[in-house]
Amino acid sequence: MEDWRLEAACRGLNPNFFHPEKGDQHTLKTALEICNGTPDTEPCPVKQNCLDWILTKYSRDEDLYGIYGGLMPAQRHKIRNAKRVGSIVTGK
Repeated sequence: MEDWRLEAACRGLNPNFFHPEKGDQHTLKTALEICNGTPDTEPCPVKQNCLDWILTKYSRDEDLYGIYGGLMPAQRHKIRNAKRVGSIVTGK
């Protein structure tokens, strides 16, 4: 286990909570609030670590489900696409 996970706001919660069934808006909203915070709560202190982990661990085709780093798969796909386009432009 990565050390950053010990500081996660979701630590101790069932991981399935962050993989809500299609149409389960209540669970989706709650999971996003745990990651991103609310007006009354702080965002997860390791949100960026979580996002970095999922972006490097899985390819776009493998990263199809769940909330990681406060983002849903489609949002993470946009980040990957932007990085890919940036690397094509810069040659890196």
